[in-house]
Amino acid sequence: MAIAESVIWIVAGSGLISVVCGAAALVLWRRLGALEESVAQKQQYLEQQIGIATSGAIGMGHRIVALERKLQSLQDRQDNLTGMADAFAYSQALQMFEQGADVATVASNCGFSSSEAQLMALVQKQTKKASATPRPKPVAQP
Repeated sequence: MAIAESVIWIVAGSGLISVVCGAAALVLWRRLGALEESVAQKQQYLEQQIGIATSGAIGMGHRIVALERKLQSLQDRQDNLTGMADAFAYSQALQMFEQGADVATVASNCGFSSSEAQLMALVQKQTKKASATPRPKPVAQP
């Protein structure tokens, strides 16, 4: 009978081990399910945060593009105004030279350096000489 009792104890022990292993597997299965649910919730939260950050970045991108366009428009306007002011200053300087103003007066009134005003005076004098001297007529060849 000793062998029969040993077999019974072995079968009972193996049955008990099977029950314990089954219970452990069930606990692990539940923990794995809870962990999977937790990971899914964290993933969903992170996807929402990425969506918020992305939409914010897109909005900032649109604002930056709009600001760049506005800046370019203002730069173009400033360039036009500067060009007009320069043209006005040069035409005013030429007019002052025609009226007999000296280089220092033209330079101070028009915002030019002394050398710029001197150059304009020389160009003005050369232009007057060229228009005042009659040009010789070309000789016809026989």
